[in-house]
Amino acid sequence: MNHHLALVGALLLVSGNLAAGTLTATVSGKVTESLAKFNDALNTINATVTTANSNMASAWMNWFDTQIAQYTSLIDRFQQYPMLDLNAINSARNDLYFERNYSEPAKLEDDHYLTYMLIPNANLAASQIGDILNAAAADMSAQTTPTNNCLNQYGALLTTSPITIDRVTDCILGANEKIPRIEGNVIVHINADITLAPPTFNLLNICNIPEPTDTSSSNICLTQYISRISQMKSYRLRSSIDTVRYQQSAMIFSTADRCVKLVQNDIQDTVDRVKADFANCLSSSA
Repeated sequence: MNHHLALVGALLLVSGNLAAGTLTATVSGKVTESLAKFNDALNTINATVTTANSNMASAWMNWFDTQIAQYTSLIDRFQQYPMLDLNAINSARNDLYFERNYSEPAKLEDDHYLTYMLIPNANLAASQIGDILNAAAADMSAQTTPTNNCLNQYGALLTTSPITIDRVTDCILGANEKIPRIEGNVIVHINADITLAPPTFNLLNICNIPEPTDTSSSNICLTQYISRISQMKSYRLRSSIDTVRYQQSAMIFSTADRCVKLVQNDIQDTVDRVKADFANCLSSSA
C-alpha cells in the first residue's frame, strides 16, 4: 500500500514537471514569435521612411527644375540686351544647378527622435520584456506543486494580453502610420512654392521693357528686377521645409517613444503582480 502511494506521488510529480517545462517552452515560443513581429515592424517603418524620403526628394528636385527653367527663360529672353548685366542671374542659375545635385532637406532617418530614441529604445524594451517573461516562467516553473493548479492559473497569464511584446510593436506601427502625413505636408509645402514661381517671375511685367536695340530708354526697373530675382535661394525653402518636418516628426516619434516606455513599465508591473499572486496561491495551497 505504501509502495502504491509512493508511485502515485511520483507520477504526480512527473506530471508537474512536465507542466512546468511546457510553460517555459510556451513562453519562450511566444517571445520568439512576438520578437519576429517586432522586427517586421522595424522593417516596415524603415521601408516607409525610405519611401517618404524618396517622394520628398522628388518634389525637392521638381522645385529646382522649376526655378532653373524660370531663370533660363529670363536669360534666353534678355541675353540680346547689351545694356543689361546678366551675371547675377547666370550665377543664380549655376548655384541652383549645383545645389540640385548636392543639397536636399534633412532625411527622416536623420531625425534624432527616430534614430537615437524610438528605434534603440524599442529594441531594448522588446529584448528586456522577453527576458522578463522568460525569467518569470522559469521562476514559476521551479516552484511547482503536485497538482500545479497555481501554475496553470497564473502561468497562462504570461502569454496573454496585456503581457506581450506585441504592444511595443503597436507603438512602432502607430508611428509608421503617421509618417505619410509628414511626407504629404512637406510635399504640399514644396508644391505651394513651385506654384508661386511663375507669378513671382512674371512680376517682370511691371517694367517697361524696351527693344534690345533701344539704348535711350531707362532700364532701371529691369535691372532692379533681375538683381532681386537673382537672390532667390534654395536655403530659404529648405529651412522652411526642415522646420515643417521637424515639428511633425518630433511629435510623432517622441510620442511613440513614450508609448514604448509606458508599455514596458506596465508589463513589468503586471508580471510582478502575477508572480505575487502565484506566490500567494502556493502559500494558500500548502
